[in-house]
Amino acid sequence: MNSLNISMKLIFLLVFLFLPLRSQPLIEKQITCITQAIYYEAGSQKTLGKEAVAFVIFNRVQKYNLTPCEVINQKIGNLKQFTWKSGPIKCWKQYITSYQIAQDMYWNLNNYKDPTKCALYFHAYYVNPKWAYHRTIRIQDHIFFK
Repeated sequence: MNSLNISMKLIFLLVFLFLPLRSQPLIEKQITCITQAIYYEAGSQKTLGKEAVAFVIFNRVQKYNLTPCEVINQKIGNLKQFTWKSGPIKCWKQYITSYQIAQDMYWNLNNYKDPTKCALYFHAYYVNPKWAYHRTIRIQDHIFFK
């Protein structure tokens, strides 16, 4: 009986220690998805523009109960919600800044104020889609809607 208790404690200890290692790549994948969305949608913008794009992702995560990667890859019909095409990283400084913002917002989202006013959608200011959404604000190169 004593060896069974020791075995159970050992199994519990191994599982407890192993779980954070297993979940870390899953978390890093989410942060990478957010990073790519920020970089390709708002890489050349100032911090507020980058954070605004990230907030749309987090707002959609909360509304639709999806992960950031699921939100970014979500399709309605044949259309993806985020239409950027990944390609080579042309400016590593912008990519690293995007990563730092994505990582900090992922872990500390409650420390941020949503500048988009709870927006779920956005588009570049120079396009004119036929959306029936309520416009919330323009931040740098994007107009935000809910």
